[in-house]
Amino acid sequence: MVTIVDNLGLEELLVPPAFKRGNYLAHLYAPFSIKLNRRVYIYTHDKYNLWVRLEADAEIIKFNERVIPIPISFNDGHAANISPDALSVDVNHEITFHNIVSGAIAELPESTQKTMDAWQNFCESFGYKHKIWNTESLIGNGIELCNIRKLLRYTSDAALMINPILQQSVLSEIGNHRKVIYAKVIQQFPKTDPEEIKVAISMLILSRNIFTDIHLYPLSQTTELSAYHEFSQS
Repeated sequence: MVTIVDNLGLEELLVPPAFKRGNYLAHLYAPFSIKLNRRVYIYTHDKYNLWVRLEADAEIIKFNERVIPIPISFNDGHAANISPDALSVDVNHEITFHNIVSGAIAELPESTQKTMDAWQNFCESFGYKHKIWNTESLIGNGIELCNIRKLLRYTSDAALMINPILQQSVLSEIGNHRKVIYAKVIQQFPKTDPEEIKVAISMLILSRNIFTDIHLYPLSQTTELSAYHEFSQS
């Protein structure tokens, strides 16, 4: 077991505490994470977008959106138990602590900056990464974020039955062309529920087995798909 700090191991920090709804007036997001095989519970728009980023990032193999408090030391000598906004582990087994701040990252209030400095020092001391997000960086390319949300609606279903054979068939069909339109892929499987094809396409996009132009245009029946061609970023 990898020890993060004191007696807390990585596996412990990847397990969220039992969820108890504390604010019944606030909007609660509760999507199912296929990557974690559990439902996640998120209150704010920013934290929901952070979940979208982590869930859709093929380089991240696991994460936790509700980490138990960790003892963090500040530069003035005092310490506090604080939870990051998320903890993730990537394919290279690198651990990253994620924190969300309000406003411009370069112009943080003094109290927020002290907390971020404490997190940075903590991560540097233990060889971990620290990533600071704000609303702007979480949105990033707004078109792409909106499209990723749409893809996750197809894959974030607790009752979803993943069909690897169908995914391979869809990938093979897309691979028969340099580029092919979304709707034409669905038309090639007339005996299969179109919703199942959409799930397969969504899984292939999120896993980066196929490329798309969703960073340029809204996801639609005319979205271009390719197993070979990486679309221009402009």
